[in-house]
Amino acid sequence: MTITQINAQTGQITVLDEDAPSLVPDLTPEQILAAERSRMVLTRLQFALQAMLSGVMTAAETEAFVGPRAVPQIGEDALLLIEDTSLRQVARVRLVGFERLERNDPFLVPFQAAVEWTDAQVDDFFRAGMLL
Repeated sequence: MTITQINAQTGQITVLDEDAPSLVPDLTPEQILAAERSRMVLTRLQFALQAMLSGVMTAAETEAFVGPRAVPQIGEDALLLIEDTSLRQVARVRLVGFERLERNDPFLVPFQAAVEWTDAQVDDFFRAGMLL
């Protein structure tokens, strides 16, 4: 009997009996990463704590962000990168009101540009934040 395991955190596939056909098709590293990213979600608090620990927000900004729902400077910087006024307004309201942030959220594109991070750095940010 073949048992195929997929690690939900890393996307690593393990086949326990190699003689039997695999129940899961072979995945490319890109497909594994895309599957992992689709499961990356941070709560508002996890995002704030990880942003503070990553040096993106100060402790005071973090406290203000989780308290009265203020937009931190890095959020303002990211919002300025959204040219369309309507989309910027929607992004601002979503930023102020979110409870969970998914890795594939479109707002992460301007956020990533504002902090000048690579995709891998954003992935690491989520991985670390999910542990908080």
